[in-house]
Amino acid sequence: MGSEAALAGGRKGTVYCATKFAIRGFSQSLREECAGSGVRVGLINPGMVKSDFFNQLEFRPGEAEENYILPEDIADAVWLMLTRRSGTHIDEINLSPQKKVIQFNKP
Repeated sequence: MGSEAALAGGRKGTVYCATKFAIRGFSQSLREECAGSGVRVGLINPGMVKSDFFNQLEFRPGEAEENYILPEDIADAVWLMLTRRSGTHIDEINLSPQKKVIQFNKP
């Protein structure tokens, strides 16, 4: 599982982005190494998910439905990757909310 942070760096996200970039590179390399064995490696890069992830942070996705994705959306993407016929492979899926709105918690 990756993150949108693996696709572009962002201010105040240096360490988080670096780890997600690393996961993306790891997945790409592992995919190449495993291709001949029939093992498929895919990566899902979700944007802001409405979840408990943000409980201890100073920000969260906006309240409107188009400002976040749901855990079920990620589960659907996982299912899509897992149910492809053996000759088909999905390298990456990037899931983003329609509108990227960040809401900051009041002190």
